[in-house]
Amino acid sequence: MNPTQVEHIFRSFLDDHPDPSSEDWRALLQRYPEYTEDIVHRAISHGSRLESERRQIGARTLTFAQNLLQSQPSPVLEAVDAQLTAVKGPQVRDIARQIGLGEHVNLLNGVLVGRTQAPVRVLSALETYFDAPAMVLRAVFEQRFAASVVPAFKATREQPQVTVEPTSWVDAVHSLELSTEETTRLLQMAEDD
Repeated sequence: MNPTQVEHIFRSFLDDHPDPSSEDWRALLQRYPEYTEDIVHRAISHGSRLESERRQIGARTLTFAQNLLQSQPSPVLEAVDAQLTAVKGPQVRDIARQIGLGEHVNLLNGVLVGRTQAPVRVLSALETYFDAPAMVLRAVFEQRFAASVVPAFKATREQPQVTVEPTSWVDAVHSLELSTEETTRLLQMAEDD
């Protein structure tokens, strides 16, 4: 066996057949039966290297496509975001009543801007009210939270706190310091979660 000769045969073959078929490989082996074992080993090595390169190219292409997709605004998300943005003033109070929050507009405002995680019952009611899928509503709430402005302030005694995730429904309800009955009623909305 002459490794230089085998390398030359193999390289010439790949130059002539950049994407060789099974028939091309068979013809090469029939033409050089004395180098069959060496050619097969090189072909396996070449195939795995080529497959690895293809996987890397595929992964890079997929990553690029995902990044491009995420950077493009979704018409569906934009439409629902526009609907939510249009909710102002007395309409917020009406929606709060219709979806079972009563007079607790602060809870609804927190949900609509993405600062408060909506429990399934509230999300379902909003889904019906806005005629938008719950998944789309959640995505819009997440985008709104991510895009929310962090207030600038000077800390006097302690370090400022910046929330990195929305407040839970339970914490939001407890922060209102309502009567026990009203707190229980609102917390029951999260029991399905």
